[in-house]
Amino acid sequence: MFRNSVAQISKRSFTSSGARSYFAKAQFLGRIGADIEESVSANGKRYVRYPIAVQTNKDYPVNWFNIVAFSEKQVDFLTNYVKKGSLVHVDAAITQDSYEREDGSKASNIAFVQSM
Repeated sequence: MFRNSVAQISKRSFTSSGARSYFAKAQFLGRIGADIEESVSANGKRYVRYPIAVQTNKDYPVNWFNIVAFSEKQVDFLTNYVKKGSLVHVDAAITQDSYEREDGSKASNIAFVQSM
């Protein structure tokens, strides 16, 4: 009886939800590698960029990731309370941007945008 109930719940949860868009997400646990840099976008919105150092094991090298945050609350919190060396947990969406270099060649960049 219990097995049938679980199967019905699982079946309903997959069939009753609407279509979802695709997304990529990452989680980081590491230390802030430099002071938080606050900037203003072309449309006047404040944002911050900061590097985070992640080491999965003391025997492995440190991996560095650049994070960007656009939320006003996050910008305020990060600039006022988080300093270089702070241990943080970051949820981020992964985006890929394409652009053209000065020499005309095409390039791409992977960005980690901090989630709320």
